[in-house]
This record gives sequence, C-alpha cells and structure tokens, in this order.
Amino acid sequence: MKRNMDRLSLLLTIAVIMSRGDVGGAAQVQPQPSRSAQFTIAPRTNCPKIPTDNTELPGRANTRVSLKELRQVMRSVEHVRGPPLDAYIVTTEDEHQTGSPLNHDRRLRFISGFSGSTGEAIITKLGSALWTDARYYGQADSELGCNWQILRNGIRNTPTAAEWISQNVNRKGKIRVGADPKLVPHHTWITWATEFEKNNMTLIPILANLIDSIWTSDRPEMPSMSMFVHSFEYTGETWQSKVKRVRGALQAMGADALVVTALDEIAWLLNIRGRDAMYLPVARAYVILFHQKIFMYVPGASVPESVSNHLRTFNCISDPFCVRIFEYDQFWKDLPTFSQSWNKVLLPVQFSYNSGCSHRVVTQVPEEKRMMQPSPIMMLKAVKNSVEIEGMKRAHIRDAVALCEFMAYFEDKMSEGEKWSEFQVASTLDKFRYDQHLSQGASFKTIVGFGPNGAQPHYRPQLNSSLVIAKNSTLVIDSGGQYLDGTTDVSRTFHFGSPTLKQQEAYTRALAGLLTLSKLRFPNSVDTTDVDVLARSHLWAAGMDYMHGTGHGIGSFLGVHEPPISIHYNSRQKKSFEAGHFLTVEPGFYQDGDFGVRVENVLEVVLVKQKYNVSGPYYGFKTTTLVPYEPKLINTDFLTPDLRKMINEYNAKVRQLVGSELKKKPDLKGFKWMMQKTGYIPEWLPPKNSKSSMHQESIKLSFLILSVVTILL
Repeated sequence: MKRNMDRLSLLLTIAVIMSRGDVGGAAQVQPQPSRSAQFTIAPRTNCPKIPTDNTELPGRANTRVSLKELRQVMRSVEHVRGPPLDAYIVTTEDEHQTGSPLNHDRRLRFISGFSGSTGEAIITKLGSALWTDARYYGQADSELGCNWQILRNGIRNTPTAAEWISQNVNRKGKIRVGADPKLVPHHTWITWATEFEKNNMTLIPILANLIDSIWTSDRPEMPSMSMFVHSFEYTGETWQSKVKRVRGALQAMGADALVVTALDEIAWLLNIRGRDAMYLPVARAYVILFHQKIFMYVPGASVPESVSNHLRTFNCISDPFCVRIFEYDQFWKDLPTFSQSWNKVLLPVQFSYNSGCSHRVVTQVPEEKRMMQPSPIMMLKAVKNSVEIEGMKRAHIRDAVALCEFMAYFEDKMSEGEKWSEFQVASTLDKFRYDQHLSQGASFKTIVGFGPNGAQPHYRPQLNSSLVIAKNSTLVIDSGGQYLDGTTDVSRTFHFGSPTLKQQEAYTRALAGLLTLSKLRFPNSVDTTDVDVLARSHLWAAGMDYMHGTGHGIGSFLGVHEPPISIHYNSRQKKSFEAGHFLTVEPGFYQDGDFGVRVENVLEVVLVKQKYNVSGPYYGFKTTTLVPYEPKLINTDFLTPDLRKMINEYNAKVRQLVGSELKKKPDLKGFKWMMQKTGYIPEWLPPKNSKSSMHQESIKLSFLILSVVTILL
C-alpha cells in the first residue's frame, strides 16, 4: 500500500512539473504488432528485387563464400554430430555475454558483415536474414550484401525467427535449428525453444561452433594474458572485503555457491582488470565462489606474478580468501561435478544489461539445484563507494578537458578550410582523450554522425564511407573514455553554420528534458523506469520522441552500460535508485535522412534533504559530466526561467572546474573555446525577436564582462 501511495505521489509530482513548463502528455502504450500472412521485410537500398550472385555494392560485405561454406558444414555429420541442420543461428555474443566481444569472437560480423552490437542472424539453405533493433536499421542496410534480408525488430508485421524459418526451409517434418549454447543467454534460448516447438521445430545445441570451423584464415588472434591488478587507490575496497559481502548475500539467499560468468563482475569482485573485450577492461575467466573456497578458470591456468600475489594463489589449503587457478576449459568438467554436492547453486539470470549465464552453463547443473536469481555482485557493484565517486568526478573533468581541446583544434582546422570526415573526427578525438592522465582508451567505439548519419543513434563511421563535415547540418558526437579512476560517456551535438528552427527546437527540447530529469527530487521507492517520462516530456509536447532508452548505469573503470539501471518507461524490470549509483540521461531527436540531435550527461544519485521526509529518504541527482552545451542550438523560447538558470549554473561549474585545468595548458585554445560555449543566458527576457539585435547584444555584453572577470581570476 505504501509503495502504491509513493508511486501515486510521484505521478502527481510529474503532473505538477509538466503543468508548469512547456511539456506534454503521458507515455503512450505502444501497439503490439499484429500477425498477418504478409510479413514486413526491410527494403534494401540500391539492391535489385532479386539479387544475383554477381550483385555487389561498394562498402558492403561480400559473404557469399562464407555462407556457402557454412551451409556445407550444416549438412556435415562430423560437425553437427547428428542429422543435417535446416537453419543455424549466429549471435553477436561471446561466451561471457560481454556485449563487446573481441574481433576474434565477432562471428556475426564474419558471416554477415554487420558490425553493430545487437543482432542475430539465421542462415538456411534458401536464405539469410539479420534481426536488429531501431538503432541499427540504417547501419545494417549499409553493411550487408544484397543477398541478406533485414528484419527490423519493433516494426509491425516483422516475422519472428520461427515464421521466417518456415518460409525459408523447404521440407516436411520437424525442422532442426542449431545454435551454440555457450553464446546464447539461457533466457533467450528458452524463448527460442518455446517458439520453435510451437512451430514444429527443434532447437539443437551445437557444442562445436560452426562458424569456428570455417573461420580458419584471417581470424584475429586472441590476446596473450593481459590480467593486471586494479589498485586499492582506485577501488577503495579490498577484494577480500567484497568476497565477504557476496558470501553474506549467498548465505542469506540459501545458496551453497555462485557461478560467475560475467567478466565485469569477476573484475570488480577480485579487483583485477584486463584486455579481453573491446572497450571493456576485463580478463577472460570463469569463477566459482564457494563459502570457503574460490576457483578461477583462466586460459593456460596461469596469471602474472603480480596477480598471483594479489589473489594469494600460493597457499590454498585452508584459506577461504585464496584463489585457486585452473585451466579455462576445466570449468566445463568441474561445474557438473561440484553440482553433485550442492543443494542450491546461484546461477545469475538476465537483468537489464546483464544477460545472465549462457544456456550451456545452466544445463551443467541439475534443474532441482538451480537458484535462478539476479547476480548479487551486479547489485553491489553498481553502488560506488566514496573513493570510486571521487574518481568518477576527476575522470569526468579530464574527459571534458580532452573534448574542449579537441573541439577547439577541430574548429580551427575547419576555419582554415580543411575538410574533415566523420571517421577523422572520431579517430582524432580518441587520440586527444588517450593523452589524458590515467587514460586507458575509449569506453566504446566513438559515434560521429553528420547530417543524415546523425539520425542513426548508433552510427559508427567507416574509413571509406564516412561523410565530410559541413556547415549545413548537425554533428552528433557520442563518446567516452576508460580511466583508471572512472568511466565516462557523453553526447554533444554541434552546428558550424546556421541551424534551422526545427534543429534548434529539437535540440532545446532534448536539453530541456535532460535538465528537467536532472533536477528531480524523489523518494527512495521510485523505480528507474518511473523517471523516463520527464526526459521525454518536452519532446512529446511537440510530437517528437526517440526510439532508444533514456539512460543506463555506468561503471567505475568497467562497463559503460552497467546493470541493473535501465531508464525506459517500457522496461519490465524494476530497480530502485540508491545513493552511489551513476547513470546516463540521453534524450534526442532523429529526423530520418536529415539530421539528429542528442545530449547526454552522467548523473550521480545522492541523498538530499527535504523539508518533510514523510516517505523515507529522498534522492536527487548531481551532474558529473562537464562538457559545454551548444549555445547556437539553444532557443530560449522553449526554456522556462528555471531551466535557463540551470544552464547558467552548469556553465559556471564548467568554467570553474574544467577552466582551471585548461588554463594550465600551454595552448589556451581549449580554454577560449570553452569560454565561448559557456556564455550567460538571460534568465528573464521576453521571447527573442530574430529581427532585433538588442537580445544578441545583451548576450555579447554579458559574455564579455564574464570573460574578463574569469580571466582576471
């Protein structure tokens, strides 16, 4: 009853906030796609209706030879260990479901050419198809050859996997569909198997991956052992203390052991890091955590001496805080053996950005002994301690310095007449970030989208196909860095000419949504899904929206998409905020084929004092990101006075914290660029008259005074 009252109070609060500003209605329930005999297949750009073996387009992958080889091994008893397969599923995952596999593990890209982070492909004798979501529609179309069909999740009448297979397998009897159970999360496998069974199909676990059998040349090598100790200076807690806390959670749940397959959880638990995933500083391993023992399985059954000393691997007779090291593949023999003596073992399930255990892991434990629950490590890891919080703040200051210096450099080059491509912007920005103190590289592949490419939320520029940056549209840059003391993720939109009124309105409404959510104060019973409408409210007022979630958790020198936080009003998984959580808020707008805008900040969840705390502790947000907004795209007509004040306060904070670092640089171009972007916005003025110069002159005068004072200080 109390939780229902808290939720009602929140909704009333949202209604009051929305009534005070230029915001619009509530979330609309998305209609469920209806099924019909006529399925929706995405049209392919520049492809003939019936592609031939000679149909090739520049910049698109030609995978015909690989597909032919795969279809051959699908019929091979030697590889399949049974009757031939009618269909084979290939996913983006590695066996730890990291979401950012190394090039060695990017099997979906090998067989299809698709480089996005989310997708599944199905190959039959008659066809090949890729399913992906709205973030990657355009990217898939530009990367895949014309012999591939693209199925767009979320579009009405898009066929399910079973429906598509039925149309592309020409035989009677039960259809056999194969997949590698190590590369499929358990919850996904069960969903597929249930759907297939209803359609006279059987999902077959193929333990010897079929892509691996044909990907024998030009396959990137696995890196050598890259594990290293993550210092207490940055973690703020010993690994023994973390293990003790996790064991306490297991005891409270009644579990004898925990199987840890998520690499970021292993990294956090044992205070180690590595280079075994793209942009994610983790080491490849499995861990089984007992109440009195810890087993870790790593390639070669060896770790560097510094890590061995750190994990106390040398004396494991009776020490409960000693890590026993075994060969990586030994895990598959030990897990079913240990299961015989356990009453219950906790196997993590899917939650938010955590995919949980693979189907192969789950099937190694008898069903009656499985405890299928969200990982306690995931929950503990998301709450940062005081050392991690301070590290995140410092990392974001350095990150802002890198972005300010890069933008100053980039705009100088443009003013000199140089023509820069999206790819050049991304690669050069990465170098500026890498030069920062404690930098360990990017936290994800940098997104740079100009004009129509900016309308693809997760567009990644390629060397030979990226657009040249011009002055007639917006430029969206979404990037982040890994630092020893924190992880960053920031989106900013720029314009180097004269933006249109629609571009200004879209940007300002997205910014207003970011600011409106950032100022929220709320009781501790509020779920992450509850606050999403605030970020969208200003856009909804104009009939605008964006197809992606509003935000996600972010790690401390770990994953840039960290569970359990996921902000989206359609999410079915609930999680309350806690002080010490860090998360992103990233509203945007995308005009297909024209332009895009997105603004993104990282926020920290903090305790706040309210006059009356009748429903328990209250939380609020502190903005951690310190990169200037684009004043050229701000139309103050769409901002209430309190939102204008928030921008001015933010600009003052950027000038103070980032400005002090930029002034230490031998070249002050970054400082001057930052000052130009953080000028004062009049908080109480009538709507702008574009034909009058009075408004512009008042801004210039205010900025001039502020600049002089800041430089003197």
